[in-house]
Amino acid sequence: MESLGDSIYRLIANYGYIAIFICLAIEGTGMPGPIQLVFMAAGYLIGKGQLDFGLVAVTATLGNVTGNAIGYLIGAKGGRVVIRKYGRYFRLKEEHLDAVEVWFQNYGPPAAFFARILGLPRTPTILGAGVARMSLGLFLIFSGLGDFVWSVFWTYVGVFSGIYVAEIFEILKPFEVLIVAALVVVVAVVLIIRALKYTHR
Repeated sequence: MESLGDSIYRLIANYGYIAIFICLAIEGTGMPGPIQLVFMAAGYLIGKGQLDFGLVAVTATLGNVTGNAIGYLIGAKGGRVVIRKYGRYFRLKEEHLDAVEVWFQNYGPPAAFFARILGLPRTPTILGAGVARMSLGLFLIFSGLGDFVWSVFWTYVGVFSGIYVAEIFEILKPFEVLIVAALVVVVAVVLIIRALKYTHR
């Protein structure tokens, strides 16, 4: 069975910027997901010359902003009723919205920028902006600026991680049997220790 990382790599390799846009649009709504794997795959393909750094960063930003707009509209149209009903899918509770509303009251639309840059919970910020009926234009401007900085950063991370991960795997390839054997031994030892502790209770 293919791993999640392999599946994402194939998706980005086959569909390029369209796949990046869609993945980042989904993330931009506030949905949790392994978005770092998308940037790692894109970074590896940038290193191979199959994708362009600038286009990846811009595509990721546009996808994120599109998702932000969708998330905002969900919050604006559905309000807290949607959060109560579907919040668990976003790992979101109503008290998260309360905290975000206070954040917006104190800092206004620029809070959307800092939420992305500082790594604050994304989902409450996006949906909360809609629930609070913040100006959509201002929200997208500040959120978009944050998305751009965030996308450039993670594209850089993706490029460097893609290069080094490939090199590491190439170096370790002759030793893969030993590595697997060592992992099996470690797991076996851990299980034996736990079993012994359980029997001595």
